[in-house]
Amino acid sequence: MEAPKTPPKGKDFWDDIRETVRDGAREIRNLGDDLARQGRLRMDIFQTERRLKSAHGALGELVYKLLSEGKPIDPAETAVAELTARIRYYSDELSRLQQDLQKGPESNE
Repeated sequence: MEAPKTPPKGKDFWDDIRETVRDGAREIRNLGDDLARQGRLRMDIFQTERRLKSAHGALGELVYKLLSEGKPIDPAETAVAELTARIRYYSDELSRLQQDLQKGPESNE
């Protein structure tokens, strides 16, 4: 007598449960990854905003110092040019980070 070729009905039921649990776990992992990514982006945005404000403040202090000493403000001056470049960099970085955050979750499939 040959053994039946179809698995018992109980096994199909447990296989379905196992697949459902695995799919659920995979979905939760993906959601967790997306939330972690958004959290990292928000932290990067916060740090970049802080650095941008700091660079603006440093430029303002330098300009005030130059004006109080009666010196002309030359954009080609090394300190002014460095601070201006830093402000431009942080502004561009902030825009990029905000766009990344607005894109939403990345597709992992």
